[in-house]
Formats: sequence, structure tokens, C-alpha cells
Amino acid sequence: MLATITLATQRFTYEDLLKAYFDIKIPHTLLEDIFRLFKRENYNITPQTHLGLSIDNKKLSHIEELIKLRIVLKRIKKPEIALKNIFDSAFFKAMIEQQVYKGDSRIEDDERKLENKTNILISASKKHKTIERFLKSVSKPSQKKEDEQEIDTKVKLMSVHASKGLEFNIVFLVDLTQKMFPNKRLMAGGGSLDEERRLFYVAVTRAKNILWLCYPKKRDNGAKNEPSVFLREGGFVK
Repeated sequence: MLATITLATQRFTYEDLLKAYFDIKIPHTLLEDIFRLFKRENYNITPQTHLGLSIDNKKLSHIEELIKLRIVLKRIKKPEIALKNIFDSAFFKAMIEQQVYKGDSRIEDDERKLENKTNILISASKKHKTIERFLKSVSKPSQKKEDEQEIDTKVKLMSVHASKGLEFNIVFLVDLTQKMFPNKRLMAGGGSLDEERRLFYVAVTRAKNILWLCYPKKRDNGAKNEPSVFLREGGFVK
């Protein structure tokens, strides 16, 4: 909900969009198109006409619902009202479907936890007059510049998407198998090898000094893993 409400502001990042789309699993290039679209001040289009989508109708419906929701949120100033609109939206209901449903039965415990967390969030937002002030109150304080050297010595675990725009002295890329990177599941859902190759380029260029390219030779059951095609293309494995 915090990621989604952030989309109503001009300060939102690509990572916020990724969080909002956590359960949709749409192609990376499409997300980037949507990010550029949302960064525009004014727009009045549909995903079909602007993006030329080639994904299934269910995912297309999710995208349309998010665009509709963002248009509504941009007209709202009070965070309490914005959060209620998110919780009642078709987009948010689609996002939580996998978490509170199992087959055709509702998991009551998960649904109750979700409602409790939502009520706490809405209650905390009531004392703030604007969405920006509310988001500032719940965001983590930024580190001071004098602490940057200390921060750089810590291990940070993140996805390739979350690392965009960042650089580190040492980077470990793990699980570089033919099944995981390129991600077969995402490719089956509408992605492409070129898309995964571009993401691999983003990953390797995060390293300023040292880059470790790692893959497990065997799976837990003892079966042999095939190294990623990107390792072969780079001449790292035969």
C-alpha cells in the first residue's frame, strides 16, 4: 500500500513500481515503459494504444486498474482517504488475491492480519494533512554523507531491479544458471532472452572494482545445473 500510494506523487521510483507490481510478474521492458508513462505530468491513454501490449488479458486488466487508481490518487490530498481508496480498489484486491486466497477458499487468518495492518496504517495517516508528509513520516531516515564509507562496508542483498542507478566496490551475482538467469518463468510469461540479457548487463555494471559471477554446479537433489547462457556468451565457461 505504501508503494502504491507513493505512485500518486512525483517522487516515486522504479523500485516503488516494482513493489506495487510484485504479484503480477510482467516483463521488465513493459514495466519500464509504464514507469516512463507515469513520470509524465499529464496523460490520458490506455495501455493498449500506448504500449502495444502482448500479454494476457488478466495482466492487462491489472495495468489498466493501476492507471485508473493513480488518476484517482493524484486528485486526493489526505493520505487517509488515499489509503482507503487503495484498499477498496480492484488493483489492490488483485494484488492480495494470492495472499488471502487458496484455491476457492479464503484464508481467514491472513485476511484478518491484512485488515489489521491496513487499519493501523490508516490510523497513523490521520494526523498528516498531505500524502507527502505521511510518506516522509514512515520512510527510513537517510544516512548522512559522513556515514557513507561505513555503509559501503556492509553487505546489501537486493534484486537487480532494485540496484539500478547504484554502484558498489564488490558485487556478487549468484544463481547464474540457465533456469534462473535468464529467468525461465518470466520468459514464459511474455519476456524475452534479449530482455534478460539487458538486465544481466545492468547487473554486471553495478560493480566498480570487483565482480563475482557465481552459479551452483549442482541442485539440492544432486542434479547438474547448466550455467547461464550469458556466462557462455562472455567466455567465462565453455
